[in-house]
Amino acid sequence: MKRNTGLACACVVVALLSGCGGSDSGTSTEPVIETANETSAGTIPEASILRLDRRLDALIPIDAEVEKLAEGFVFIEGPVWLRGESRLLFSDVRGNTIYQWTETDGASPFIDPVFDGERDGLRSISSNGLTLDDQGRLIICEHGNRRISRVETNGTRT
Repeated sequence: MKRNTGLACACVVVALLSGCGGSDSGTSTEPVIETANETSAGTIPEASILRLDRRLDALIPIDAEVEKLAEGFVFIEGPVWLRGESRLLFSDVRGNTIYQWTETDGASPFIDPVFDGERDGLRSISSNGLTLDDQGRLIICEHGNRRISRVETNGTRT
């Protein structure tokens, strides 16, 4: 069984890596640095969009600006946008909290704590991945609890 799992994982990695190359689609893969955020020296400022492919322009306007929405977190990742609620959820992995952000209210705790077990010697204990299922329920990859959970419409986690 372990051999089959290892073989399956290897096949997935090979499939993913094979998608990294590919034929030339006629678009340049050289960095495009003629954005509104370009400095006169041609260096890329810290808060800018590095366009490695011109097709990105179809998704992000050329004059888009990077904006800091909130601060004071330890290590954030796993953002998911709740379109119908105009709300962003994201994890502070080391802060052990899932936050929500809205334009009106800013950032506030959504689930705190995510992991309520023994923390001694553990740094990354919170969720480190968020997504939505086909019914719009939040799916949480809980690093510290070593599980995947779902937030039901009544707020309980299963």
